[in-house]
Amino acid sequence: MSDGADNWRLLVKENFKGLTDYAGAEVVFTGTDGVVHTARVMYSEPSVAVLSAMQISDDYAIEYDPDDLPGLKHRSRITVKNISFTVREITNQTDDGITYRATLQKD
Repeated sequence: MSDGADNWRLLVKENFKGLTDYAGAEVVFTGTDGVVHTARVMYSEPSVAVLSAMQISDDYAIEYDPDDLPGLKHRSRITVKNISFTVREITNQTDDGITYRATLQKD
C-alpha cells in the first residue's frame, strides 16, 4: 500500500476505536486456538416499531475491527454485553472498507 492509503487506514481505525471507546459494547470471544479476545464493538439489536413506524434494524449485529477479533467466523460463539450469541454471517467489509459486520443469533 502507498503511504497515503496506510495513513487513511490508520486514521479510520483510530476514529473507529475512539467511537467504540465512547459508545461501544464489550465483546468476549474465544478463538479456536483457545485465546480469549476482548474488544469494544458497535452493537445493534432489533428495534421495536413505535406507532407503526419503520424498524431501524431487525438483527442483532456488531461492527468491529477484524484485528481485535481474529478468527471470528460463522458459528463462532461470542458474548456481547453479557448475552451469549452465535455468529450467523460476517460481511467482510463495511462502507469504510476497514471494519467488518457480523449478524448474530441470540443463544
